[in-house]
Amino acid sequence: MTKHYVEYTYAGCFCSESSVKEIKSRGQKINLPDGAYAYHIFDREEVVQNGEKLTGKPKNYSPRHIKGEVYNMERVEREVKDNSILLFNMKNNKWRKVIRCRQGFIPIEKGDVFINL
Repeated sequence: MTKHYVEYTYAGCFCSESSVKEIKSRGQKINLPDGAYAYHIFDREEVVQNGEKLTGKPKNYSPRHIKGEVYNMERVEREVKDNSILLFNMKNNKWRKVIRCRQGFIPIEKGDVFINL
């Protein structure tokens, strides 16, 4: 049986943290819990065989949905104080845009969906 899950992303000390919750359908409205800045949905096959629950690997990932504001290089230069490291990373990694979320600034990946603040 195919089960649907949402994985929430939270800011962590050195890298992002996450939590996973089963949901009824991929089309339902997803609300970010306190502290989360992003989520994506995935599916997993689960069957019970001889009384044991067998869980497949996650698959069919949705785009990452991120709550924040999009900044291009010009906006970073204009609005962000102490922006030298961010601008350096944007130039050297060829990031045309970044998103400012609870965690800070993160690069935008192909297919990301933005949830406006």
